[in-house]
Amino acid sequence: MTTAATNSSPSRRLKIGDYLARYPWDVGGKSLDYLWQFDLDASVQRLWPHLSDTSSVNRAIGLPPMSLEEEAGEVRGRINHLGVLQEWHELPWEWEEGSELSSTRVYSVGFARQVRARYLLEPLGVDRARLTVYFGWIPRGLRGRVLIPLAMQWLRRRYKTVMTQLETALAEKREPFTSTPPNLHPETVQRLNAIENTLIAEDLPPKLTRRVRKFIEEGSDEGLHRIRPRRLSRDWNVKLEDLLNVLLGGTRHGLFLLRWDVVCPHCRGPRADAGSLGELPKESRCDPCHLDFQITGVEGVEVSFRLHPGIRETQPQIHCSAEPARKPHIVIQKQLAGGARCEGSTKLSPGRYRLRVNGVQRSGFVDVVDHDNEAAPAILCSFDNIAPRQTVQVEPAFSLDNQGSIDRTVVLERHDADRDALRPADLFSHQMFRDVCPHEALPPDLQLDVGRQCILFTDMVGSSRFYVRAGDALAFAQVRAHFVRVHKVVRDHRGALVKTIGDASMVVFADPMDALAAAIELQRQFDGSAPSGEEERKHRLRISIHAGPCVAVNLNTGIDYFGNTVNTAAKLQAITDGGEITFTGQVVSDPRGRAFLEAHNECLDMVLEAPLQHDDSPTYRLRAAHREGDATRSTSE
Repeated sequence: MTTAATNSSPSRRLKIGDYLARYPWDVGGKSLDYLWQFDLDASVQRLWPHLSDTSSVNRAIGLPPMSLEEEAGEVRGRINHLGVLQEWHELPWEWEEGSELSSTRVYSVGFARQVRARYLLEPLGVDRARLTVYFGWIPRGLRGRVLIPLAMQWLRRRYKTVMTQLETALAEKREPFTSTPPNLHPETVQRLNAIENTLIAEDLPPKLTRRVRKFIEEGSDEGLHRIRPRRLSRDWNVKLEDLLNVLLGGTRHGLFLLRWDVVCPHCRGPRADAGSLGELPKESRCDPCHLDFQITGVEGVEVSFRLHPGIRETQPQIHCSAEPARKPHIVIQKQLAGGARCEGSTKLSPGRYRLRVNGVQRSGFVDVVDHDNEAAPAILCSFDNIAPRQTVQVEPAFSLDNQGSIDRTVVLERHDADRDALRPADLFSHQMFRDVCPHEALPPDLQLDVGRQCILFTDMVGSSRFYVRAGDALAFAQVRAHFVRVHKVVRDHRGALVKTIGDASMVVFADPMDALAAAIELQRQFDGSAPSGEEERKHRLRISIHAGPCVAVNLNTGIDYFGNTVNTAAKLQAITDGGEITFTGQVVSDPRGRAFLEAHNECLDMVLEAPLQHDDSPTYRLRAAHREGDATRSTSE
């Protein structure tokens, strides 16, 4: 790494006068301005996620932790540094992903009246970039004019050291800015050993179980205070299903706490959390986004885990509000004063984005497209009249216009779903969650949209005659043994048993292909034969499957499902015989489903009975295969 004082570059270096001309600052007082530049051997794309996490940067620099709280949508901070108390409120952060970020604090107590900070990041080639760091202070009296220059000398040296550490860490492909974990008490280590051995004995993956245990011992307080399984599985390159099983197993044995986080649909930040589903509210509010929202939508709740305080206290220390890192889906955020206009350029790649203004309910879509001569060259945003849809070129310019009289913040964000978020539906269709948390239930008056699910029903054929012939005791034993077998098949195929009704069962799957595979395996196991000790296999099952939108509800049986999708799956039982699987076209609506139909063509019938659905999609019946080598049998085996 080199700094501006020791290195020249083909790219023209920014001088303080140039910077202030580009970013004028009229605050009615004389400012103390500092501008540093660091040339780093890493690409902009690799640097941005770490530099935008200004809390981690500040911790690495050696700045003390601060306390932050929201009050009426405004972030207020407090810190005591070297015996000097400082209190402030923050103006909304501004940033453009991969390019720049800035923050402004207005102090009510301390040696400054105001401070403005900005990072500028520009590429110097494929794997090289320049970071420009600016600080501008409005001191409070003589003490501020004396202390601030001394503090900035120290801060510049620390920035140089930390940027070198960042550069080295990225070159060595390791995580920068890691914190030192505390030493655990010997009794806690013994308890971890015992739980680890228990989880492995319960057939959880040994390697992953040990990795989770190491994470508990060495992970940061921030990472362990709110564990996001989907993101962690991606970072570790492990299957989400396996990681969830270890986390849920750890929850059963007192390693973790399961949390239900209410998240704002705009900023995606947690606004509240609940220790159980029954504590979830029906609605919430995000003051910074000026938004009241219902939590009943697909993205209203996120599932996370927290390390149990009995294992290790996790007290995340905040060194900066670090808004760009906490809101990675937001690519541009800018604040405009009332009556102000703003123009600029972007580096937006193809995709769909959402344009919105805080405090305004309307929003619009921006489709960034490549190779479209009719696409506009710029994004236009009139704050009081946001266009419902715009189609623009790659790397468009933008023009913002705040016609109102008050300051407002405009946001451009990716429209895709949060790929780091684990939703309730992901757990509701996960058998181990239902096994570990059998008493979890939604509030009676809350219906939670869980999106598209695949519902499967099974029913024992001829059970009424069997009860009369065998007697209640034997019938009960075989029905129970049959449910044990169904439960195992469902769990092995990544589904969850929702409930049993007499000798029938209702099952949910997230993936229709898993449902079909489970159905074929059940069809194979309950084929009418009865090996010694497995008399329950004398009974054939009728199986029906349908996929579509569902809502999760509490119907006095824990977490249940309701809606037309459930009704259709249940009605299909009436046209299904023993040993048959009946399913709708929605179950096989993607390319994998079409491949399934082709592979099982010989055993497949079209059902021509009266339609059970509101559309014209076909219904299929898959007959049991008895011949060795048949497509159905070979697939299941």
